[in-house]
Amino acid sequence: MFLSSIKAYRFQLRLRPAQGAALRRIAGGLRWVWNQALAEQRARHARGERYAGHAEMCKWLTAWRNAPGTSWLSDGPVHPQQQVLRRLDEAYKRFFAKAGGFPAFKKRGEEPGIRFPDPKRFSLDAANGRIKLPKLGWVRLRMSQEVTGVLRNVSLTREGAGASARWFASIQVQVAQTVPAGLAKPGKKVRQKAGLNRGILDAAWGEFTRQLGYKTQWRGGQTILVNPAYTSRTCRLCGHEAAENRKTQSAFI
Repeated sequence: MFLSSIKAYRFQLRLRPAQGAALRRIAGGLRWVWNQALAEQRARHARGERYAGHAEMCKWLTAWRNAPGTSWLSDGPVHPQQQVLRRLDEAYKRFFAKAGGFPAFKKRGEEPGIRFPDPKRFSLDAANGRIKLPKLGWVRLRMSQEVTGVLRNVSLTREGAGASARWFASIQVQVAQTVPAGLAKPGKKVRQKAGLNRGILDAAWGEFTRQLGYKTQWRGGQTILVNPAYTSRTCRLCGHEAAENRKTQSAFI
């Protein structure tokens, strides 16, 4: 049996001066898109208008890229700008679900990462240690390991500021894993094994958490621990918590 998973490879970019300047302009444009869309959402709310979702915000972006006063946005790649609007939409949804705070404006130095979600828009030349990105061309990488798998997306992030700033590329790939057929079968003496297995699980949550954090980070993700207290009887939309919410194990009202 075959399963697929996502793995991330992180490499430092070896930028030419012109490429570094272009990346700073692109990142600044993403910060502008975030702040402008957030300002428009706040203005709509003040006028009593409904929230505009990701698709509608992308229409704003098209207008901004074509408007004389903001046509400079078209000098940057459009997909990362759309991804910024998607992240803003997700931040609003978390706020509506009381799972996060209200989205805030981003200051200089708080630019969102530059994410290219479409593998057709970039190319990896691992043999020569370089990656081709929209509006940037071929960028050299400090290839510290071999990349295996099917390309999925790439994100660029900056560490530090000024002349000492460093840029990194996180390349996500899809890899296939083989699962032994025996793991899909329960085997014999299932009831007798259940008690031993339950005890092992009770004693191994710490190790499980450590392994989960390691594996998630290995694949470019993040593990967030959540206090489980009262979660089974708390409404994820309004945040109201009460014992009567959970009538039975399978019924939540």
